[in-house]
Amino acid sequence: MGAGGRRELAVPFTLRGIVTKGRAVSDFYGAALCHKLFERFPGLRLASVENGASWIPDVLHRLDDAANRNPGYFAEHPREVFGEHVWVTPFWEDRVPELLADVRADRLLLGSDWPHAEGTREPADFVTETLAGVSDEDVRRIGGGNAQSLLRLPLG
Repeated sequence: MGAGGRRELAVPFTLRGIVTKGRAVSDFYGAALCHKLFERFPGLRLASVENGASWIPDVLHRLDDAANRNPGYFAEHPREVFGEHVWVTPFWEDRVPELLADVRADRLLLGSDWPHAEGTREPADFVTETLAGVSDEDVRRIGGGNAQSLLRLPLG
């Protein structure tokens, strides 16, 4: 095909998906923490939706490194600030029991807007499959209590 044909356009779009997959969300939260957004706006709460959670261990590791290399820059360790201010909707294939080593259980949300990536056809499948091995208390939190807390809705 000639210039501008479909074959030539497929490479940049395919490569973009490989090179940048997960970068936008981790770059955003890394920048928010390094620019001390949550120090300046301590009541700010953010939810990462439709990004999954596989990016979190790496960004937290890089934030640990930034804090270690810049003693005194952060008023509070950025990992702790992330844990206080950021809620996350894991994809159904994310390994939530392993993720709990890095993310507080009270900051995980159940996504159920099928056919989007974090949802399952039947929301109960997320509970029985993705949350298998997670404590009943944490399943209740992730299944709804955390969203109520994030949105500051009265618990019923």
